[in-house]
Amino acid sequence: MIESLQEFPTELQLSSRFQLSAFTKGGARTLRGGANSKQRLVKNMKAVAEAILEPALDLFPNLQILAGYRQREDIEDSSRRNLHYTGQAIDIRLDGFNRQETFDAAKTLIEKLPYGFDTIALNYNGKKSCWIHISFRLNGNRESFATFRDHIKLGDNLQYIAETGSVSESSGSSRLGVARA
Repeated sequence: MIESLQEFPTELQLSSRFQLSAFTKGGARTLRGGANSKQRLVKNMKAVAEAILEPALDLFPNLQILAGYRQREDIEDSSRRNLHYTGQAIDIRLDGFNRQETFDAAKTLIEKLPYGFDTIALNYNGKKSCWIHISFRLNGNRESFATFRDHIKLGDNLQYIAETGSVSESSGSSRLGVARA
């Protein structure tokens, strides 16, 4: 069906519980490019909705989408290779979860997403903010993960950073970074 469309309404159903509007801030972020480019964007978003968001919502009914598709100028100093530009990435928050619960949820997603993922990044910003970036690519996924603090990469593992701001060292036994007490 996507192939036959030239324009993509925000109410376009990408999966059973997600519409295009979930990825475009209700249509505020308009799709760019010719019809083929728009079709590729929507196909990518459909894949993320089906492979990532649907199973993640089953695990965490408190899932909230922070960002999906965006354009380079939406975020200052954003990487040119950012998968949000191609509709292949989503940032989520788990409503009501503290940093420990979000850290644990990121580990659960790594272990339980049935179709895999390209990257999962646990992001900490300031003293309280915490969210999870997840990408999925139709042409192959790396299944890599990382931790970022204030947009600076801390490592290719998941690390827990308490609300106090202290970083727990990973145990070394796993890239999942099981934190020491």
